[in-house]
Amino acid sequence: MTKELEVAIKAARQAGEILRENFHKAHPVTLKEGGSWVTEIDKLSERKIISIIKENFPTHSVNAEESGFSKKDSEYLWLIDPIDGTTNYATKFPFFAVSIAQAKNKEVILGVVYDPMRNNLYSAEKGKGVRLNSYFIKVSESKELRQSVVSYARPSRIKERFIELFSKVELAARTPKILGSMVLSLCYTASGNLDAAICLSPNPWDLAAGCLIVEEAAGKATDLEGKPWSIDSKDILATNGKIHEEILKIINS
Repeated sequence: MTKELEVAIKAARQAGEILRENFHKAHPVTLKEGGSWVTEIDKLSERKIISIIKENFPTHSVNAEESGFSKKDSEYLWLIDPIDGTTNYATKFPFFAVSIAQAKNKEVILGVVYDPMRNNLYSAEKGKGVRLNSYFIKVSESKELRQSVVSYARPSRIKERFIELFSKVELAARTPKILGSMVLSLCYTASGNLDAAICLSPNPWDLAAGCLIVEEAAGKATDLEGKPWSIDSKDILATNGKIHEEILKIINS
């Protein structure tokens, strides 16, 4: 295990412990610009993650959801979402995660996602596969969209475009799922619990770890035009690879 992965896992677990310890408490919500929610636990979790990363890699840049971009003269960038699924967390729906990724020259090379309520840790380094806890995982074998389970994720401000895409794909797929955590939808696609995930308007910290995890599980992730995803992508389709082109064709019809 590289030092970078070891540090990311440590940060994710310690942040996840903060989330778990405070889950059943009341969490006053503040509305951010764009309408998304933030709680004090988001900020507390993020501070813990950043402190651990900066302690070990003080020269690396950090882009975190709540505190923004701390740029350094470095080719390395950490992308942090302290609670992916804040609405779920604030309403005590136990489906959310901590997401941490590292990019080198804008290419994501490491991803860690921790689901503290199930004690599930997804970890991947580029070219080395992906583990769920101690076991390697891979995507599903579903070859037809009509037999596939597809998840959808969007920020609160995106509604009309979401409804349009949802109505197109939902008619062709077996079962739609709206789970409330973009990164866990991607991880569930990687582990074969879902066959695909469509994520609209993600921020870099929303998608970076999850997309790498899907690819390292032998899946496929692109934008909605079929171009390779990057941390600058605005919409993401992640699948088991076998139904990818079928979904792209429907989306772009």
